[in-house]
Amino acid sequence: MQPEIRNMPEQKVLFVRKTGRYDKAASEAWAMLMGFAYSHRLMKKETKSIGISHDCPDITPEEKIRYDACITINKDIKPEGEVGIQTISGGRYAVFLHKGSYDKLGETYNATFSQWIPASDKKLRDIPCFEIYLNRDPRRTKPENLRTEIYVPIE
Repeated sequence: MQPEIRNMPEQKVLFVRKTGRYDKAASEAWAMLMGFAYSHRLMKKETKSIGISHDCPDITPEEKIRYDACITINKDIKPEGEVGIQTISGGRYAVFLHKGSYDKLGETYNATFSQWIPASDKKLRDIPCFEIYLNRDPRRTKPENLRTEIYVPIE
């Protein structure tokens, strides 16, 4: 399990935050964000879909777990309702490729934090990890064919 080390620029994104178990919160956040994005014609070929999982479900109570569904934007958008704008921090990241179903992402995170980080000489930065979903339409992709990059912020 070797990551690729990348330097990333900061990225402005449109987002919706939901709380609760990640599977439920993510579905709700994506439904709301995609409804807004498609109604405002924001989905382009170069648009990236990003998820920010703020909390560890082994530590954080279920009702306080935060998930942000995000899409990259390159023009000014006026936020509405639960749709907001935030900036994902730039800098150095260890990037791991997760292959397979989203419900198995926790396994890749667990391996990263219990195996790779302790064995590496890397120190974590105090900002959230995030995921970039590489499949254009995950609803039309077999779970075993899903590809997700997990970005772990390092110094």
